[in-house]
Amino acid sequence: MWPKNEKQNQLLEKSQKIAKYISPTSLKHDRDGSFPHEHFRYMREIGYLAAAVPESYGGPGYGLTDILLAQFEIGTGDGSTALAVGMHHMVVGTEAIARKWPDSIRRRVFNEVVSNGALINNIASEPELGSPQGGGRPSTTLTPNGEGEWDLEGRKTWSTLAPELTYAITFAAVEDGTGDTARVLQSMDAKGV
Repeated sequence: MWPKNEKQNQLLEKSQKIAKYISPTSLKHDRDGSFPHEHFRYMREIGYLAAAVPESYGGPGYGLTDILLAQFEIGTGDGSTALAVGMHHMVVGTEAIARKWPDSIRRRVFNEVVSNGALINNIASEPELGSPQGGGRPSTTLTPNGEGEWDLEGRKTWSTLAPELTYAITFAAVEDGTGDTARVLQSMDAKGV
């Protein structure tokens, strides 16, 4: 059934290599509660983190079915790693289809994913709120500072991939009188993060 063509075969081979590489340390990381940095370093080295980036942005342009099948293979080596990298692919793949970001930002982020193996995920959970998907308003705020820029202030409790993230999409309440909620793309190496 899979692979159906050479492109899919390349992804299958890549995912099998990943599973073989990460399997020996999977149990140790689970037992120790440690983050498997070497798993993500390896996926970065072989280009797997760019799987969902469209060809028009320099990526291989794999679709959902292809990535799900690859994720299944990776899960045979370590389910936790497969789940975590799946969150990254979900964010990249969703933006590839929905195209909600300004093109300049999409191009920059996708280029970093392809060139450097940048990782991205949503960060939404807060101490008092839980997840905004439950309907609450974030206590993290986005406030205009009068200089044509915005100040982002708040605290999130956790996110899948946090130790390896290059970018986070942070949910925040917009404090400009509109009552809106925003999603803010934040570099994880920015001051104050």
